[in-house]
Amino acid sequence: MTIPEERNGKVVVLRLTGMVDSEASRTLFEKFTEVIARGERYLLLDFREVNFINSTGLGALVYATRKVASAWGKLVLAGVTEPIQRIFKISGLISTLSMYSTEAAALGSFPLTVPPQP
Repeated sequence: MTIPEERNGKVVVLRLTGMVDSEASRTLFEKFTEVIARGERYLLLDFREVNFINSTGLGALVYATRKVASAWGKLVLAGVTEPIQRIFKISGLISTLSMYSTEAAALGSFPLTVPPQP
């Protein structure tokens, strides 16, 4: 799995596609690690083209959400389909993840300026 990365102002947008299975989750985990190590604090994950996610993919999301939050940042998902939302509900992550129906709405959820880290 390749994960295209774009920048929209202060937000890093990662576009996910296909199946987020065990193999793809390793790539996703490495991408999260790379982006967070660069000091990025605002991540948007485009889920419009994701049709499957397993427990390792969920684990990668939990890792990234915690790492970004510990740096006073924010991670949001956009375009999550109903089948993927059901997986988030079953796993109990629905209340942990910030999800928006569109990328524009997700981008609007970020602060206008980047506050300094304490």
